Amino acid sequence: MVLFKQSVTLICLFTLCFASYSQQVSMGVKGGLNYSINQYAAEITSAQGTFTTTSQIGYQLGTFLQWELSDLYLRPEAYYSLTKGEFSFPNISSAYSIKKVSLPVLIGCNISERVSVFVGPAYQHILESNLDNVKEAVFSQQRNLAAQVGLMLEFQRLQIDLRYDFTFNSPVTQQISIPGILDNALLDDGRLNQFMLSVSYKLFAPGLPEVFQKRNSSCYF
Repeated sequence: MVLFKQSVTLICLFTLCFASYSQQVSMGVKGGLNYSINQYAAEITSAQGTFTTTSQIGYQLGTFLQWELSDLYLRPEAYYSLTKGEFSFPNISSAYSIKKVSLPVLIGCNISERVSVFVGPAYQHILESNLDNVKEAVFSQQRNLAAQVGLMLEFQRLQIDLRYDFTFNSPVTQQISIPGILDNALLDDGRLNQFMLSVSYKLFAPGLPEVFQKRNSSCYF
C-alpha cells in the first residue's frame, strides 16, 4: 500500500503543476468491479490432473490524471485491485486471490462525442497472493508488465470504462501440495487476467461544473 500512496501523491502533484499551465488537465478518482477469466490464467498441474480457476468478482479503487496535448490525450492511472478465482480439486475447493497495485498509461481516440477507445501498457506491483488449503506460502510469478485495451463513455464529470487487462506470462512455476488431495503439484505463473468495469469521477476539470466542454474529434489519452 506504500507504493499505492506514493503513486497517488505523485499524480496529485502532477495535477497541480499542469493545472497551473494548462486548460486541458483533469483529475479524479475511480472504482469498480473486475471479473477474472480462466483463459491464459493460473493453472495447477499434478498427477491428479490439470486444474484452472473459475471466474470470480473482485474490485479496484484508485485515481487518474489526464491531459490533452495538441491532438493527443494522456491518461496515467494508479489503482489497487483485488482479483479472485477458485480452483476446484477432488473433494475440495481453494480460493485464489491476488492483491496488487497497477500503474497503467493509456492512450486513446474519440470515435464519437462521448465514446472513445484506449490502449496502453501497465506496470504491476504484486502485494500478496493467496491460495487456500496449500501447505506452502504461495508467491506470484506474474510478470510486472500487462496490457490494457478498452472502451470509455463520458458524461460530464462521470466516465464509465470497460477494459480487458492481460498480464504477460512467465515460465516460472512453484511446487505446492494439499494434504490428501495434491502431491508435488506445479502452480504456473499464477496470473489472473480480467475484465474491469470502472466509474471515474472528475474532481477537477476545466469548465466544470458550469459548462461541460465537449472534446473535439481528435485523439486523446
